[in-house]
This record gives sequence, structure tokens and C-alpha cells, in this order.
Amino acid sequence: NKSQNNANMASLSPLLSLLLQLLALQACHASKSAASFVEDAKDPNLKEFSFDLGYGEEFFEAFIDPTIETMSQGKHTEIIAPSMKGHAVKLFNMSPEPVDYYWVDTQGTPMNMGRCAAFHSTGTASFAGHQFFFAPTNYEQSKVILQHFTIDKHGIENLYYYDPITVDGNQQLTTENLSKLTMKQLEMYNKMLRNRKFAGEYKKTTGRDYMS
Repeated sequence: NKSQNNANMASLSPLLSLLLQLLALQACHASKSAASFVEDAKDPNLKEFSFDLGYGEEFFEAFIDPTIETMSQGKHTEIIAPSMKGHAVKLFNMSPEPVDYYWVDTQGTPMNMGRCAAFHSTGTASFAGHQFFFAPTNYEQSKVILQHFTIDKHGIENLYYYDPITVDGNQQLTTENLSKLTMKQLEMYNKMLRNRKFAGEYKKTTGRDYMS
């Protein structure tokens, strides 16, 4: 019986080997098919662009809006702007101190909307012409306004920045402000500064603000 079993196993070995090879080939084919599907499924409007923020050439893949003819499959030739100008806005606090942000109503009364931590951002829904401002957390006593924001009437500007560190046209004062930051604060500020510069490159390429 033992000899018979050994003989049976010996006769099955070539079959098992062949079966394993067939399974391996099938798995390889499935993997190639999946990779091909992913490549074929890639949106043709995803385009890679290059930029340099002072760290060498970098690359990013962004969605480029197709023409209205392409989007409508030839049914339309011009874009009709919506009558509603509501859109999202993002406010950046590029300072080492937390701030409160306020919306100013149509009567000119400031309404506290919340707090934005140091080197952070906050967002809200808005309309063209809306008024916002950043203020110290003791605004109710001090009445000091750090940065005033007016949402643009065309509804195309989504990003608004408060940056008390970099002073345009005054490198000496900028250097002094930077020297007052701790290493951690400097790291966080540089990340926000890099994000702001990238947003400019992104908009030049896509025509849209970088909201991430």
C-alpha cells in the first residue's frame, strides 16, 4: 500500500507542477490587465506641470478644465456665468499668534466667527463683497484689526492671507521678524509660505485657486 501511494504521488507531481505554472501565468496576466486598465482609465485632463519655489524643479499633476465644447460633447460653445456669486473662501493666519476672525454684516457690525490658531487656516462660505477681518483674541477690549479682507466682486479669489512676518519691500524688517520666531515657528511659517507660493503656480496653470 505504501509503495502504491508513493507511485500515485509521483504520477501527480507533474500535474501539480503544471497546475501551479498555469495559476502563476493567470495571476501575471490579471496583474497586467489591471495595470493596463488603470493606465487607460486615467483622466486625459490630468496634466503634469513643473515649478520651482527655490528648492529645485518639482512636478505636480493637476486637472485642467476642458473646453465647454468638450464637456458638453459639442452641444454648447460658450460658458454662461451663474448669477449666484457664492463660493468658498479660505483665510490664512501666517502669524505666531492665534487670531479671532469676524464677519462684518451689512449694518457694519462685526460678528465673531471663531478662532484661527497660529500658522493655520480657516474657511467659510461667502459672497462677493463680504467683509471679514482678523483681530487679536482680545478684540472686544482692544478693537485692534490686524488684517481686513474684502471678498472680490468677481467671485474668483478664494484665498486670503494675513502675513505679518514678510514685509514687502523691506528685507531688513522681514529678517528681524523671522529672527523672533522659534525653530518650530519658523518651520511652520516656511510651510505656509511654500504653500502660498505653490498656490500661485497652481493658479497660473489651472486658472483656479489651490484649496487643499
